[in-house]
Amino acid sequence: MIIQKVDQWVETILVDPLNKDKLDLEQDRNQLRSSYGVCYPIVKNVYDLRVPYHSVLTRQQDWETGQADYERLYNLFDISDKLAFQQEIECFKEIYSKLTISGRLLDIGGGYGQIRILIDSSVAYVSCDPMLNMYDAFLKKRNILDAYPQLTDHFNFICCYAEHLPFKAESFDSAHMRSIVDNLKDADLALKEAYRVLRPNGRLIIGSYVFGGKDGKALHRDKLKESVKQQLARLKLYNKPDHHIWHPTHQNLRDIIASNGFNIEVELWQPGTHDNVCFIQAKKHSY
Repeated sequence: MIIQKVDQWVETILVDPLNKDKLDLEQDRNQLRSSYGVCYPIVKNVYDLRVPYHSVLTRQQDWETGQADYERLYNLFDISDKLAFQQEIECFKEIYSKLTISGRLLDIGGGYGQIRILIDSSVAYVSCDPMLNMYDAFLKKRNILDAYPQLTDHFNFICCYAEHLPFKAESFDSAHMRSIVDNLKDADLALKEAYRVLRPNGRLIIGSYVFGGKDGKALHRDKLKESVKQQLARLKLYNKPDHHIWHPTHQNLRDIIASNGFNIEVELWQPGTHDNVCFIQAKKHSY
């Protein structure tokens, strides 16, 4: 299946992910060209605006290895129990009912747009994700589709990196990042980009597992657990590598949000996670 083209308003805010200049559509209509000659392909109606990288740096290699592993597992994995998926959504409904999401929403790392189930239909939604074939893979997950067939409805999808968002400044009222902060190549840069694309007083929502939990009491236990995993991996007795780029603590998460120009408004803890998954809503600080 070929995903539908993005809405016209989304096309009007697209820019080069690096220099943020206007992109020109080539005559063959199969790619976009930047002012400095780099071309970005259009694949099955999806704008592939991922910045070209060369895998020479260790962090880039680590991220690419982790992303490739994630995409492989995503293509294989399905939630076999429809009820389990419905229960997960019900849990999130409780959280999202206490968060402010309105106007134009950029769902960074949003994949196939699962959050659409949780937000008002009046919200103008855009998902951006580095997985180009995300939607095609999603359409094979019959149990999710049976539970929530509305997820097959048209939505705006752009393929890009969180660290290089291809959108004009101050284009969105809300930005959402769930379960991606610990997987980003550069979380600090990604939050700076979220700040740039948000309008004045725009809101950022981040949901993430935090190392050590809410009070940090589990921190030493978790460190020991990770140390044992690393030792077993070196001995080739443990074959589930950890591809997370970093493991933020609760304080780490609050600090990186505040240091990038946001004022924290709301902090929630996901039920059933033993206070290990935190959701933070923060407002863009106007200087």
